[in-house]
Amino acid sequence: MVSKGLPMKPSRQAQYHDELNLARLNVILATNRTKLQHWQKKLQLDAFGEIAIECTAANGHVVPHGLDNDVLMGLITGAVLQNVEPGGEIRLTASELVRLSGLPYCERVFHRLEDSLERLQWTALKISEAWLDEGKQHARSVKLSIVSKHWVENVEDATVKNPGQWQGVTKLVIRLDPELTRSIRIGYIRPLNSAILGQIKQPMGRSVYRALSLLRTTSTANGPIPLRMELPLVAWADHLGLTHHLPALNRMQKIQRALEPAHTALQSAGYLKDIEYSGRGDDKTVSYTFAAAEMQPVNPEVAQLLKPHLGEQRAIQLATELTSDHVRKVLAQFERLLQTDYSRKVRSRPGLLHDMLINPEKYNSVTGLPEKPSARQPVRELMPINDVMPTPNEAAFEMTFKVLSKDWKEANIRQFKPRMWELYKGGHITISALSRQLADLEPSMVAAQLDRWEEAI
Repeated sequence: MVSKGLPMKPSRQAQYHDELNLARLNVILATNRTKLQHWQKKLQLDAFGEIAIECTAANGHVVPHGLDNDVLMGLITGAVLQNVEPGGEIRLTASELVRLSGLPYCERVFHRLEDSLERLQWTALKISEAWLDEGKQHARSVKLSIVSKHWVENVEDATVKNPGQWQGVTKLVIRLDPELTRSIRIGYIRPLNSAILGQIKQPMGRSVYRALSLLRTTSTANGPIPLRMELPLVAWADHLGLTHHLPALNRMQKIQRALEPAHTALQSAGYLKDIEYSGRGDDKTVSYTFAAAEMQPVNPEVAQLLKPHLGEQRAIQLATELTSDHVRKVLAQFERLLQTDYSRKVRSRPGLLHDMLINPEKYNSVTGLPEKPSARQPVRELMPINDVMPTPNEAAFEMTFKVLSKDWKEANIRQFKPRMWELYKGGHITISALSRQLADLEPSMVAAQLDRWEEAI
């Protein structure tokens, strides 16, 4: 089945995604320039075990670096949106790939985009016992090139000016390595914070953010995501690919100088609160104190359970928020409900299931479950059967908006009010979701949350 190109949405920021294996392994150097044709690393920074990779570029090429990490993000996001099968192709224009990569729209970027795809195709990765399937602890060895093949589809199109020179309308066909597309399809991915990425202008800063963001979620096998994390400085620099370019003399000082622009950008974007160095020589460490909440990784089992009912984007969104046990329980209730006479009253099955997942306590009486809440849950009034999918209540919306405005300055939130109302009026989010999920966010993070809700429609 041939995938269609993505529709352009220039007025909205894309919801970006990472594939968790490549994000954890960090296979693209953070530096903006390199002459390297080969590198390898062997280190351990998180709770998932040792990272061991060898990277070799073909003759005439250098290894992926800098901007290539943004292009990789665009390819993974495109594969997610088009639900590409292993061995299948992503089909999109150069403009669409630039947008999904979070890059500026200009002629110079199109030329760099072509060079980037060449490097991603002509570089071989040898990963030793470090490729994980669906987040399982058992790791295996794989060999792959991120891009198996790519080509331009409209070279002979009479409407294309300057054939051979990539432009916005250039139609690209890109085949990713089957191992990578298989991992994406099983849901071993995570959403990225579009608001923070949009504030970091340099490729190196974005690379450091993505590596640090994921490491924060994998640093412990269980427990909450830490607010502070300490890393051995040499291993951290090796992981980012900085040490390949630094001579041994005064290496620690040079690593700190290399990281300084990225640290400044992450602080300005509101992601990092503080950076501290301690120790001496090879024992020196860097400690990060985080100011912003972390995007949760996708639960692949939840994504697979919900895709047939809700579609790709909404399933992925919920797979960052819900547990497998909760989803299985609600799906059983949902199927039971559809076998009753009540099914004739359901106006939107996806809308009903979505609300059941977010507000399960409202449906106890409908599904024949006990109406008495558990001791730890506040008592809530059950919604009548004929009002399970309520019509939009403008008064309730205005009250919720007023409550949110108390925490944020009115000038900061007013710009988002029309978007919130359209989402609520269209039945895509509930008042509960508005108050619960937006109340704890900083104003700078609200746009990204609204983007995720809109992308799920």
